[in-house]
Amino acid sequence: MTPCQPARGGTAKGYKMADVAARSRPLNTVAILGSYVPRQCGIATFTKDLRDAIVAGFGDGEVLVLALDDTPAGYIYSPEVNFQIRAHQPDDYRVAADLLNINQIDMALVQHEFGIYGGPDGGYLLELIRRLRMPIMCTLHTILARPSKGQMRVMQQLARRCDRLVVMSHLGANILREVYAVPPHKIAFIPHGIPDVPFVDTSFYKEEFATEGRTVILTFGLLSPGKAIEVALRALPDVVRKHPEVIYIVLGATHPGVLASEGETYRWSLEALVDELGLQGHVTFENRFVSIEELCRYIGSADLYVTSYQNEAQITSGTLAYAMGAGKAVVSTPYLYAKEMLAEERGHLFPFGDSEALAERILYMLDNEVERSAMRKRAYLYARPMIWEQVGQGYLALARDVLKERERTPRPVAARVRSKAAADIIPGIDLRHLRIMTDCTGMLQHALYSVPDRLHGYCTDDNSRALVATMMYYDLTQDASVLPLVSTYLSFLNSAWDKESGRFRNFMTYERQWVQNDCDDDVQGRSLWALGLCAAMAPTESLLAFSTRLFNVGLVTISENLTSPRAWALVLVGIHAYLRRFSGDVHARQARKVLADKLYALFQACASSEWPLCENVITYSNAKLPHALILSGQWIPDGPMLDQGLASLKWLLELQIDENDCVSLIGNQGWCTRDGNRARFDQQPVEAVALIEACAEAYRCTSDEYWVRQAVRCLGWFLGDNDTQSVLYDANTGGCRDGLLPHGPNQNQGAESTLAWLVSLITVHNLIKQGKAKPSVARTVGERDGGKDLCPNRL
Repeated sequence: MTPCQPARGGTAKGYKMADVAARSRPLNTVAILGSYVPRQCGIATFTKDLRDAIVAGFGDGEVLVLALDDTPAGYIYSPEVNFQIRAHQPDDYRVAADLLNINQIDMALVQHEFGIYGGPDGGYLLELIRRLRMPIMCTLHTILARPSKGQMRVMQQLARRCDRLVVMSHLGANILREVYAVPPHKIAFIPHGIPDVPFVDTSFYKEEFATEGRTVILTFGLLSPGKAIEVALRALPDVVRKHPEVIYIVLGATHPGVLASEGETYRWSLEALVDELGLQGHVTFENRFVSIEELCRYIGSADLYVTSYQNEAQITSGTLAYAMGAGKAVVSTPYLYAKEMLAEERGHLFPFGDSEALAERILYMLDNEVERSAMRKRAYLYARPMIWEQVGQGYLALARDVLKERERTPRPVAARVRSKAAADIIPGIDLRHLRIMTDCTGMLQHALYSVPDRLHGYCTDDNSRALVATMMYYDLTQDASVLPLVSTYLSFLNSAWDKESGRFRNFMTYERQWVQNDCDDDVQGRSLWALGLCAAMAPTESLLAFSTRLFNVGLVTISENLTSPRAWALVLVGIHAYLRRFSGDVHARQARKVLADKLYALFQACASSEWPLCENVITYSNAKLPHALILSGQWIPDGPMLDQGLASLKWLLELQIDENDCVSLIGNQGWCTRDGNRARFDQQPVEAVALIEACAEAYRCTSDEYWVRQAVRCLGWFLGDNDTQSVLYDANTGGCRDGLLPHGPNQNQGAESTLAWLVSLITVHNLIKQGKAKPSVARTVGERDGGKDLCPNRL
């Protein structure tokens, strides 16, 4: 129970979504999509390094990898790769999306470059993006200032569907805003990652590569005509004449795409040019794909790094980032990424294709060792924030921010959008999943998807709920086939009763061993509620005698020792059910008066016109509190108590129905506090059923059809009238999914959620049967249990 404090303003609609990290659901799982090693391409290396950096800073979090294959045979991946996507098979993208959705991944990190995905302009990726329910962050490795129509369409779709577009240069962010009209809030800057290497003297590594006493100029990366190595070669004769100790190392295998289409033609042309220019002994081609460790040693041995790319639009370069991260003096053509990275005298630029200007820049750097050393230091210090450890933390921090943002502004699950209000069609009652979840001991707590999970055993809470659901179902339908289930749940409650402590135990293992020290107040209240309802509705003498005896034993022992307001409320609902059959029971009436007065006194002490509740935090099953006041106010009777219950229930409804008349329940990742912070997720079925039951009682008390409309509206939360337009009820199983997350339902169908759905549905069917719900409000769809329509009333 939260201590009472004065109200601090705000109307029922005036609560803001909590934006404190502690109130948000945690980031537990991340999926990374991109090309992946051993595939030989820069993005594959980047994806691997990003994955490792995230894993290193993710604690117990899980990282999945989805690797893109550019060949039918694919690659032999390390165990960290979970799924392979054939780039040119559109079905693979759909299956991959289904895999991530089924596994309820918290965040997807997509690596984007037009050429690595199948379809026109890599458009197959969009099929996967459209299907994903979780937030998406997309790292852009190419951002074209002059895109084709197809490239423009793909990029704009990515911008619309993704929660963030991650750029590795500020110039890239400018292009997204100016060319693609991407809103600034959707763009995030995280630099290209680099290995964490020390600032060392170049002679440290030269012995390994037999370059002692030589001045090493280095270019590395997969070889292709776009690297324009011939420009650097043509600059070398002037350099070598003045510095005959120079050796130029061109490190890297031929790009697989070039190799497939042209073979080694380009490399051979470069070797011929070396001969033509008389540079034998001054140029070395290392035609292989080296490990990151060996690459770092090569870079460490270099005195100067040269990049002569011809593509001005290049918006990122891993090779340039690596060179600067090792503290290398750099001479480069002025492509976009180089202009940004080498600004403020962190390197030198020369015009595209101008070998003479390149020779001048190289000679200047070699002849001015002091300036070259200062440039090296400036580059190294500038790149320190780019080490992979910090980049990984940057991605994790952004992912957590995006997850919180999705909680505040959820998106509809497109596949679940309904053409009309979900509550316009009310399903029939289907007990299949309840039966599957119940064995000879009782109802199991949890399910993995729709399959019972025996690992976590049973609990009294859920077996009490199951007793309520089956008794309500029997009372509505007179279907005797559920009475064996009633006996099973009663037997469980009887076993749960601990004579020594005078309380109901809660958790039982699958091996039927009770877990001690778990007898909290809510368990006691929920047990007495179920037993009181069973006593009221029991159709046989044996069930009546059993439930009445256990109810009275528990009531005498428990009711005076409860301190939780919710437990009071649950017991009060059970007492009122019991008194429907045994209205003259003096002890039950006295217990009702004592508990109702306690609860009402708490309301009087804590509630105000702006916060008409007995607690300063709205948590779970909140409507049970006014529900108990409504019942007690009617039957004690106590007019002010009844008025308080009705006013509090109406306020809770208004608080959880948005401006579009969509039910938006208070989430359990922070709840709703009196000072105005409110969590939007995760939304739980137990809150919806509490509202529905309370509304039904309010209608029985007042005959005001407003309460019927609200009950049906809250039932619509299960059927798609919610923040993500997701259907939680599973018509294929009869179960209910375990709550609503920012990107859709939790796909497990445990006991608590399924029973909340069944009690909600039975409550509304009762209103229909009694003629309380008008034909324009609801119509039923037949029961599917055994092919029998158990609720034949069709309006």
